[in-house]
Amino acid sequence: HQLLLADSGKVVYLAHGDGTAWMEFGIDGRIQLYSKAGIDVRTEGDFNLRADKDIVFDAGGSFKIRTEKDTVFNTENDFELKTGGRLDINTGGDTTVKSENNFYVDVSARTSLLSGSKTEINGSKVDIQNGGGVKLEPVESLTVNTLPDTKLNTALGNLWVNEQGQL
Repeated sequence: HQLLLADSGKVVYLAHGDGTAWMEFGIDGRIQLYSKAGIDVRTEGDFNLRADKDIVFDAGGSFKIRTEKDTVFNTENDFELKTGGRLDINTGGDTTVKSENNFYVDVSARTSLLSGSKTEINGSKVDIQNGGGVKLEPVESLTVNTLPDTKLNTALGNLWVNEQGQL
């Protein structure tokens, strides 16, 4: 094992005898840690990290975050997620995406929208196929016309059917 307190080199160095773990306090104020097997930190209180510049996490394997309560990300500037593979977002409750400005979805291949219930698209103007648009005006009520030879069959999902022999 080695403990080096060198005033001449202005360094503090602590190392395990086989070099599998070490810690160095450098002259420039940098603290370096190394462990061949892993580093574990545990506190029963808060654990705070603060850097006046950047924080960089670089994992040669997976990067996992697990919380028993809420997870909150706040930024004063842009927030970007990139993946070279799939992105899955699953919630056990409602999902809300809100933008104070424009919202874009750009897909190079197929887009699929599936709802187990009602699907609503609301907007003062809805453009489809970029071929102009249809301004949607609210519909107050529809007049239901009935003819003597037809009847509304609610058992068939509100389908109008022909009544034989009524004309």
